[in-house]
Amino acid sequence: MVWCFQCTSGGSDQQSDQLTIQYMPQYRIEERGTGKVQTYVGGFDCEGNELAFPVASGRYMVVQRYFLRADVNKSANEPNQPLALACDAGTYPETGTPTAITGFGDAGEIVMKRVDHLRILLGVQNDSGRRYMSIKEYMDSTAPHPKIVSIQFGILARSLQSVSDTKSIKDDQAFVVLDQVVTVKTPKTSTPKYVRQVISQTIALRNAIGERGE
Repeated sequence: MVWCFQCTSGGSDQQSDQLTIQYMPQYRIEERGTGKVQTYVGGFDCEGNELAFPVASGRYMVVQRYFLRADVNKSANEPNQPLALACDAGTYPETGTPTAITGFGDAGEIVMKRVDHLRILLGVQNDSGRRYMSIKEYMDSTAPHPKIVSIQFGILARSLQSVSDTKSIKDDQAFVVLDQVVTVKTPKTSTPKYVRQVISQTIALRNAIGERGE
């Protein structure tokens, strides 16, 4: 697992995090095509690409990067940079010494439109118990680093359509996104008002939790 602390600026005064993960899909073997080729099938990556590889080629690892980027499909009166949560995916063979990740490094596919801020916390566990820490705290911690057992995502989302109730929405509103107080960037010009909402999700890493007794 690889991550970047405060890598993307955009709709808020704070920079957003991004997260890159790699995993081995749970493959099954199917016979495909007229030649009934034995094929590893492992579902789909975050861009919607099917994970299917000939058994003769071996299994492939999947790499996925979640980040904020500008959305080119925007309206003329956006209040700030029109960001979206995107995911870029690629693969590399499990064996050998691969030097590149196929399909990785482009703009990816949009997962969610109009995300002003992305915050990521890591749920860790050691002999002292469990707690959440920022990516920077984790990277700065003394080795050996604690085991990561969950990941918490915090998103500040903005509506696609403007609202008519302009008096109740301020240009410099502040929102609590996990452990951060996020202030929306003040528009440079007078623009329509938009509703914003904080969304959070915690994802347990089941394989890590299963190793607690080891």
